Amino acid sequence: MIDSHQNLINFFFSMLWSVLEIAFGSLILLILVLYFVEPSLLAIPFSLVLKLFRRNPPIVETDKYFPEHQLFIENWKTIRMELLQVLEIQEKIPQFHEIDKIQRFISATDNVPWRTFVFKAYDNWMEDNCLKAPKTVELIKQIPAIKTAMFSILGPGKQIPPHRGFYKGIYRYHLGLVVPKNGECFIINGGQKYSWKEGEDILFDDTF
Repeated sequence: MIDSHQNLINFFFSMLWSVLEIAFGSLILLILVLYFVEPSLLAIPFSLVLKLFRRNPPIVETDKYFPEHQLFIENWKTIRMELLQVLEIQEKIPQFHEIDKIQRFISATDNVPWRTFVFKAYDNWMEDNCLKAPKTVELIKQIPAIKTAMFSILGPGKQIPPHRGFYKGIYRYHLGLVVPKNGECFIINGGQKYSWKEGEDILFDDTF
């Protein structure tokens, strides 16, 4: 009877070890494939693990997690003024998927452009763009925690398909600057709907 139980325990641990070996090997293989196909996708397995420990709602309290946003709220009309100047040359502004090819799945899904006028990308400043909106850039530089900043310009009737962000190590911050007075202009994240309004903002986790 003792030997039978011991054999059963040994069999159980042997099977468990085999499963762990397969899972670990599969994970390593996935990481290697992602590295050679699209390195930025490595954020996906990292985020899946992080989600086990970092739980938060889709839309979070801006005052609590990004109190510096008041600087943008207080100066939103100044930012808007510089945006309007940039919009005069919007035909020369690249579409999102022309800057970041992986975004073609959400940017190039229809004939309506989604243009991005980038000031800062992963801590790298786009000097030519910065010169075209110096007051906006001055505000951004006061908040070192901002890693990427841009004017995100959606053409009339643009619809972005449902998608999930790769990296659960950041929050997305949106400040409405030019919003249509007629019709709906909104985002749905994790089942929560938010309608943009000029001079108002939202902070959210885009991995939902």
